[in-house]
Parts: sequence; C-alpha cells; structure tokens
Amino acid sequence: MEIITKEYKVYEFDELKPEVQEEVIEKMAQQELESDWWEHCGIIDCIREDLLEQYGIDCSDIYFDLYGGRQCSLGRPIIVDAKKFLIVAGAEKWMIAQSLDTNERIWDIDCLDIGITEATGRGYNDVCVEHNGFIDVETESENDGDLEEEMDIDLTEFLTDILKEKFKEIEEEQKYISSKENIMELINTNENKFLENGEYY
Repeated sequence: MEIITKEYKVYEFDELKPEVQEEVIEKMAQQELESDWWEHCGIIDCIREDLLEQYGIDCSDIYFDLYGGRQCSLGRPIIVDAKKFLIVAGAEKWMIAQSLDTNERIWDIDCLDIGITEATGRGYNDVCVEHNGFIDVETESENDGDLEEEMDIDLTEFLTDILKEKFKEIEEEQKYISSKENIMELINTNENKFLENGEYY
C-alpha cells in the first residue's frame, strides 16, 4: 500500500486574483439565491410581526413570487384587531363621529365582522365585511349600509398597498442576499479558504 500526500496552495479571499474574486462572489451569490434564503434571513418573521403590531393582522403564512406575478399574499389571514386596522386605514375620525349619530342607528365595533380572504386569482387578498357593525336603534337588528362607502375607504385597496410594500421589502432583502456586501460578510464570518481557481478548500 502506498500513501500519497497531496499539497494544496490555500488562499484567503483577498489573495485571489481579481477575476477569480469576482467569480467566487458570483457563484456564492447564486448559491444563496438557490437556497431558502427567506427562511434563514428572518424577513418573513419580521413581516409577520409588523403586520400584527402595525395593522392588527395575523397570518400563518406569507407567500411571494419574485419572478412571475411579482407579489406577496397572506395564508390564513385574520384581522385580530379591527380597531387598529381601521385606524391605520384612515377611519379614526369617522369612527369617533359615529358616537354622535344615535338617532336611527348606532355603530358598534364589537358587532363588526371583518375578515381577509385567501389570495384570489389576481394574487392579492381581499377584505370582506360580513357584518358592517351598524345596529338599528329601534329593532336592534343589523342596519343596511356599505361600511367602506360610508368611511370613504376601499379596505381591499388599503390591504393591497400594504402587501405591495411588503413585497418590496422581500425584494430588497433578496437583492441584499446576493450583494457583494453580504457575500463578503459570509466569507469573513465563515473564514472561508480557497484554492487558486476559487474553489472552496
């Protein structure tokens, strides 16, 4: 039996030729994009927390398409804080004014039944109002009225704008993941060593 020992010249990234450095960065960037980068970078958890804290929306999943439909949508979404959602949508003054309107009907937010549908064919979720919160003073039954029309707010459009903004955040994170800045940080953190041709040692 013969044991043959092979020696390698091992380089720090900064010791590689400039053209090899560029190849390494390009290759590592592609590897990052092909991984589940959205899981380990934490962007989805951050968006989920922001939706809950800022808008009163809870959801189990966030779906996104960076190449086809270029949008994101929510999986099993619930409006857990209707007051917060409506205030951020711009309905605060209208909500305060309802306390003064007691002649024929009252508006009770506790009677409001508002939700978010699963994503439709256009890629976004819709807001649906099952009970508008208006109560007829005389009969104590639900009073007819288009909540969004009275508030002068398109709640689905409001939600769509939120999701467009969240999509931009995901898109920006993807750009950072494949950026030279991030790749260099990975190389330094992992203390990567390379062969002369840029392959990992």
